[in-house]
Amino acid sequence: ALSPALGAAGLFAWADHWRGSALMLNAVKCCGAGAVFAVATAAHAAAAAPLDVDFAVAGWLVLSGVIGIIIGDSAWLHSLKVLGPRRVVFVDSLKPFLAAALGKYVLGEEVLGPALIAGTLVTTAGVLLVALEKAKPADDEGGADGTQQQRAVKYKRLTSDLDVESGARVAQQLELTALAAGGGADAGSSEQDDGAGAQDAEGRSDGGDAVRRPLRQGASALTVGWLCAVANVVLDCYGSVITKQHGADLTTWHVNAIRFGTSGLALAALALL
Repeated sequence: ALSPALGAAGLFAWADHWRGSALMLNAVKCCGAGAVFAVATAAHAAAAAPLDVDFAVAGWLVLSGVIGIIIGDSAWLHSLKVLGPRRVVFVDSLKPFLAAALGKYVLGEEVLGPALIAGTLVTTAGVLLVALEKAKPADDEGGADGTQQQRAVKYKRLTSDLDVESGARVAQQLELTALAAGGGADAGSSEQDDGAGAQDAEGRSDGGDAVRRPLRQGASALTVGWLCAVANVVLDCYGSVITKQHGADLTTWHVNAIRFGTSGLALAALALL
């Protein structure tokens, strides 16, 4: 129960304070975690007999890091930026059930014990309570990005309305001027009215396109965000399966030092390109 709670706390902290890219955040997270686990591994080796890590085992752990950390967590952090923390936590509530299914059918574990089922349901219920709690307006619109998109749509709509109103005022002024000048200006006034009407129609068309375009882009971004959140659930669980299959003889310090250390170095290199 402690791991999901800490994960959710970190997720909300990143959503509130991180303004960079998902890739850079993942690189910072992994490099920091890798350094901590490296120190813990060295301390463990000094206190006990050092463990020899087979190259094949290390390779499998690196692969699990690529799947679950580099790809999975980058997708997870991107979904956090697009959807906001509550929606991401809601999707994350699927992880215990997928992990239990993979444990049973891939690892051959017994995962149907009453205690395990009860613990999974309680933990998931707690996560769902947090996720379904009344969200802030910014979170309802998909986080900071959703708020910016809504502001952009509103701004373009208002400026479009101002353009139309300005065209109408110009046409009205021309008509009044023509009436004051006499019949000779009627033809000119009519032509100006036609031109202003055409400009109004064009302004309305351009304004409509300007409003619809950000809405289409926002819907597409949300779709990608949901797909990234679901992909993280699958990739994270599968990375954990690989880790359990090949790293069972190592300590948690060794496993995490290899996974987070190599993933952090790879992400840092990618972020600097």
